[in-house]
Order: sequence, then C-alpha cells, then structure tokens
Amino acid sequence: MTEGGMGAAALLAKAEEIKAKGNEFFKNGDYKKAITRFARIRAYTWVPSGEARQYGGMGANASREFQYAETETQQLTRLDQIACGNIAQCYLELGQFRKALDFNAKVCGPPCSRGSEAAERQDREAPNPDLHVKALSRSSRCLLAMGDLDGAKDCVLRALGLDPQYKPARALYKKLQEAFREHAAKQKQTLKGAFAADHAITADDRVDLEPDRLPIDEDPSDGA
Repeated sequence: MTEGGMGAAALLAKAEEIKAKGNEFFKNGDYKKAITRFARIRAYTWVPSGEARQYGGMGANASREFQYAETETQQLTRLDQIACGNIAQCYLELGQFRKALDFNAKVCGPPCSRGSEAAERQDREAPNPDLHVKALSRSSRCLLAMGDLDGAKDCVLRALGLDPQYKPARALYKKLQEAFREHAAKQKQTLKGAFAADHAITADDRVDLEPDRLPIDEDPSDGA
C-alpha cells in the first residue's frame, strides 16, 4: 500500500463496485446515470494511469504516495480505459458522437489516417490491444453516423488489421461498404443532373444559334 493513500487492490475493488452499478444502469438504458458512475471510476484510476505520467506522477521522482508496482499500474490503467470506453459507448447510444469520440481518444487516441505515423504508433503502443480495437470500432461508428465515411473507414480497417475476427468491426465494415455504395450512387446522380443542366441546349438557345430556324418539338439537348 502506498504511504498516505489507498493500495492498488483497494482502488480496484472500489472501482469495480462502481463499474457494476454503471453496467446496471447501462443495461437498463439509463445512459446518463451510467455515465456518472463510470466517470466516478476515474477518481480511483486516473492518478496511477497513463494520463498521470505526463505530469511526472509515475516516474522515479514521483511522490511515494502515488508509486505503484508496474503490474498494479497496468491493472488500474486497464480499468481506467474500460471506464472511458463505457462512457464513450453511452454517449454513442445518446447520439452525442463528438463526446463519444473524445472519450474514445483516451483509449485509442484521436482518429487519424490509417498508415500514418501517428496511427501506427497508437496501434503499436496500445497497452490493452483488445480495448484499443473496441475503441477503434466505436470511433468508426461515430464517424459513420457523422457522415465522415473516410474517417470511419480508416478506423474500422485499423481495428480489423489488429483483430480480423472482431465481429462488431466486421459487421461495421459491411455496413460501411453499403454506405460508400449509396454515397457513390447519389454523387453520380448529382453530377449527372448538374452536367445535364449545364450543357442542355434549350429552344431559346437554338433560336440564338440558328436564327433562320424556328424551334420545333424536340429534345432540347439534341445537337448539343
């Protein structure tokens, strides 16, 4: 146990107790209450988690109050990421996709292009690969709902690259393929209509072009 603070076992036990209540709210569809419970978990996990490292809280010079064994830090970091992922899922269910992405970013990093240095680093250094894959898949769902097909594609392909058998990502990939087909069809129709409108020759145009001829009943686009 740390001096002046709770030991990792006590932190985990308390956080698990809160998580169980949050899960109950989630299953009942009470996502707002679930969010408040999952957020409370972070009060017991944020200090020894990865986020605290940027403030020097886990290094050799860290206060002895917050020094944990590596295995304890890993356990608490995992629980912290589970809490963030659960909060993200709640926001997704509520249709608050931007907030869901913000909490997903605490698990898998912010969305970035597949194959980029940032994406490769995120995927390579993920402390919990299974949670990382889930967060990528969840981010893909958010981006798809927001109409960002390219961003959704990047996330889901990264998820499948790490775990080709992850069923939610496989199902999402099929849904995304259909979304791309629909988008392409709409775009084609829009471009076709715009092109026709820009290049159509009207009856009045014919009179201007051929003043010695009177327009008759014919397709105004003939002779374009």
